[in-house]
Amino acid sequence: MRWGKFQQFILLAGDIALLYSSLYLVLSLRYSPRDFTAMWQLHFTPFSIVFALWISIFYIAGLYEGISIRGKIETILQLVKGLASGGLIAIALFYLVPSFLITPRTNLLINLSLALLVLVLWRILFQNILHRSSKLRVLVLGSSPDITELIDFVNRNPQFGYEIRKHQEVFDHDLPLLIENNKIAVVVASKEHRSNKEFVRMLYDILPSRVSFIDSASFYEKLLGKVPVSLISEVWFLENLAEAEKKLFETAKRLLDITLSITLGIGFVICFLPIALLITVDSKGSIFYRQRRVGKDKREFTMIKFRTMVENAENGRAQWAKENDKRVTFVGKFLRKTRADELP
Repeated sequence: MRWGKFQQFILLAGDIALLYSSLYLVLSLRYSPRDFTAMWQLHFTPFSIVFALWISIFYIAGLYEGISIRGKIETILQLVKGLASGGLIAIALFYLVPSFLITPRTNLLINLSLALLVLVLWRILFQNILHRSSKLRVLVLGSSPDITELIDFVNRNPQFGYEIRKHQEVFDHDLPLLIENNKIAVVVASKEHRSNKEFVRMLYDILPSRVSFIDSASFYEKLLGKVPVSLISEVWFLENLAEAEKKLFETAKRLLDITLSITLGIGFVICFLPIALLITVDSKGSIFYRQRRVGKDKREFTMIKFRTMVENAENGRAQWAKENDKRVTFVGKFLRKTRADELP
């Protein structure tokens, strides 16, 4: 298993263990030993569903990507945002899905607070362990702005487990000796070196020493989570944006979209009636605004929003809204500012 994948696995396993541990601790504190078993069984399945959603939110927020081992403050902020979103979803599930059988106000609040505390401490501990652990020694070959940025990033982020031991703009015939003397584990080379037959043959000869080789662009993308600007071209888009490779991601994303839309949508339906009444009282016209739009694969669809402008404000043709646009109604200004007009 690669270091990056192993790191993700450890973080994920730790999060799952701590979420269940926090639930166990909450129930242990709030219920007597005689009632604990029954309460654990009652809470286990609903909270398992909630924890799965929280983990999905963490994943979307990038907390399991290699690049996500960031500064302590940023980590805390990401976890707070993730748990805040997860808390709202949990409230909607517990109070709107009867089959859950429980509406744990206090338990959920304590569990959220405790989960935030232990997850933050876990991330900080994991980061400190990475700082102290042994690092893979890296030899970098090549010279470009991308490589300079890459070296600077690795030097500033030792938690990724790499140490730039040597950097040479060009390779020489002493490369095998250089690798052996410095105990190099990874050779990172630019695309110019990769196309050099003599260099490739030299690397082939040192394969028995178990040295890994990776081109600088792949290493850059792996650590920084982005493609080097110098590589982005029409050909890159053709090679990397193939539809077949995105199907699994898009299917998973679509399922999550539908789940969250239904879960949160049920909760927001109660807002529809008061918003509709405010629109009706504020100005004449329909409650909803409809417009034909073009989506993915040039498919047309009807966009439906709450009306925020006076009726027939566009006079038959679409027009961009301006700052302090007089066509926007009094209620419409509030709906636009809060994005409530997009609820439908």
